[in-house]
Amino acid sequence: DFSISFMQGDPFAYKHGRYRFGERLGRGAFGEAWRAVSLDRSLGEVVLKRLFVEKGEFVRQSGEREIFFGTMLQHRPHIARFIESFEEESFESHHSANKVDGEGAESDQEPAKIVEVWLVFHNEGFSLTQHMFRVHPETLVVESSRF
Repeated sequence: DFSISFMQGDPFAYKHGRYRFGERLGRGAFGEAWRAVSLDRSLGEVVLKRLFVEKGEFVRQSGEREIFFGTMLQHRPHIARFIESFEEESFESHHSANKVDGEGAESDQEPAKIVEVWLVFHNEGFSLTQHMFRVHPETLVVESSRF
């Protein structure tokens, strides 16, 4: 599970000294997005996107492309307004079963240090997914939208 490790203790934890978390907005193959507010209120409500860099270098490279194009397209109409990116060290605990003399024995390993990559966007109100797909409330069937 690639959920945010620091969220386990406090659902309104502070990140990078600038943001206070709200609810999780969504989760995909490369990351998850969270509603947040800037602590100094200069940015108002934002969306923080954490990339699952622990899945591999390809996720980090995807994030670097998103940062590049987010910066290039920052002031274009109809594009989510990219604000910044930052990295922060975190620890991911691994609890695994090791074989000892043919028997399974659980052991705790040292937490692995990872460098989380975060992208920050203005909260535009709707995600691209909401425009591309429609979920029928009665059946929860997902279909492509006419957008």
